[in-house]
Amino acid sequence: MKSKLMMVLTFVLIISMVASFSLVGCKEEAAEETAEETTEETTEETTEETAEEAEEEEAAEEVEQPDTIVLGLGMAATTFDPAWMQGGNNVTAQNFIYDRLLILDADANVQPMLAESWEISDDGMEYTLNIRDGVKFHDGTLVTAEAVKWNIDRRLDPENTSEAATMWQYAESASVEGDSVIIKMKNPYPAMLDVMAGFCSYICSPNSVQGEEFVPIGTGPYKLVEWVKNDYVTFESNPDYNVPNPFVDNPGEPYIKNVVLKTIPEAVARKAALETGDAHFIAPSMSDTAEMMDDPDYNVYVHVRAGQIIGLQMSHWNPPFDDVEVRRALASVIDRELISEIAFEGIQSPAYAPYGSSLAYYDEELYKSWNPDYDPDGAISILSAHGYTPDNPLEVDAYYFTGRQFYETFMTILKEEWSNVGIDANLIGLDYPAYIQKMAELYEKPGEKPFVRCSVRGSNSALASMMIYKRPGAASMGINAEFDAMLDETMQYSPGSENLKEGTQDLVKYLVSNSYYIPLISPGWANFWASRSDIDGLKFGLGTIEFYLNDVQKIK
Repeated sequence: MKSKLMMVLTFVLIISMVASFSLVGCKEEAAEETAEETTEETTEETTEETAEEAEEEEAAEEVEQPDTIVLGLGMAATTFDPAWMQGGNNVTAQNFIYDRLLILDADANVQPMLAESWEISDDGMEYTLNIRDGVKFHDGTLVTAEAVKWNIDRRLDPENTSEAATMWQYAESASVEGDSVIIKMKNPYPAMLDVMAGFCSYICSPNSVQGEEFVPIGTGPYKLVEWVKNDYVTFESNPDYNVPNPFVDNPGEPYIKNVVLKTIPEAVARKAALETGDAHFIAPSMSDTAEMMDDPDYNVYVHVRAGQIIGLQMSHWNPPFDDVEVRRALASVIDRELISEIAFEGIQSPAYAPYGSSLAYYDEELYKSWNPDYDPDGAISILSAHGYTPDNPLEVDAYYFTGRQFYETFMTILKEEWSNVGIDANLIGLDYPAYIQKMAELYEKPGEKPFVRCSVRGSNSALASMMIYKRPGAASMGINAEFDAMLDETMQYSPGSENLKEGTQDLVKYLVSNSYYIPLISPGWANFWASRSDIDGLKFGLGTIEFYLNDVQKIK
């Protein structure tokens, strides 16, 4: 009995222990599950809070973009009609409004723009441009082959003597076949694609011509809103912009909605406007450019691919400039290194050809050998033989345009150098519109007094740069029948051929060895821009002075 009782008690004790252990295990498992759930909930809450905080921090770090950016320029635009355009200040303004038929990329390869493809006949006498479908002008009308033909016809107008027309002078006619424009040539012209890819081929809407008034209507990234001559131009972004451009990363509407081009002739005032925030970009003076390059508070943009050239021309029909010896004497008293160092802060380089040093076939040593050597004593001897001495100087008018201090600076250097050999230069600085008008008057009704003019020219092509010296030439820069014949012969050579290179260099030799053109500095005008360091994104194209604001935005 006693043993049975002990067995029962032992059994009960074992059951109790098992139950206790089971209860403890259940409690531990429950505690673990509760801890895991609590940890997961806490982690989720922490993750959500962290994400929210990150989003708040990111939102706080987002930079508020300006609605409007202001560009301070030294010279104002004089026309928005691309068919009658000449002058780099007009390229600057028109490049916002218009696109061209083709475009050259950074490697000078032809790329599509308003023309999506093209073909050239085997004999080089016919170009077929297939116009891109679906592109609209700012007024909502479509870009059609008929509209492109209308633009070309305006450049082929025999009354048109602008630089835009000069570049098209080898084209004979344009016709339309479906969505294509057929351009027939007077003779082969190996630089024709370069012309169609340059600023002389901006395309505007036929609706731009409204009676006697011209209303700028293009396809470009910005639309013209208001133009107050010699003061400012206002543009508004084009929300439908969809034309390919190899130089921009943002293919659609520009980030900045409004752009103002403000004319600020004085360099000091432009720099002050940048410092106070009244301007976001400026065209700085050379001295300001040199200073800002080393200042982290500014971004300085240098157009290293500009094909421009600053040089001099003379009224070569006026005695004594009709004598090549006198022209060369004037050229031989020019110290390009001095001009580069003083007027251009050593940033720009001496030039020795009538086109920019970034373009094809440029051979500095070869071209330098064709220019007269720096030889003031030789100049004195030549001028003395013609009756001119420091006591009895040759009096000439020397024209240049204002808006950039370096023009006046280097013209003052030239005046001083010339005075030492018997040339008295009367410096005449004019704002760009007045300068253009004065040049037209001088070439239309040549006077007896010889004159010298500061010349700034640019192109996407070495050969195209020569076009303005073929009679009548843009702004009447034509030389003579001999040069015309040389140019016509060079036009017959195939693009990329050794003959074309040699022909182009022969043209250079003729112009500079005879001092019909005196090259000074390259790359030329307006190849620098500056902004505060918190604004970035300005992009340059190839050649001339075109730049793009599609990518510009505030970055911090």
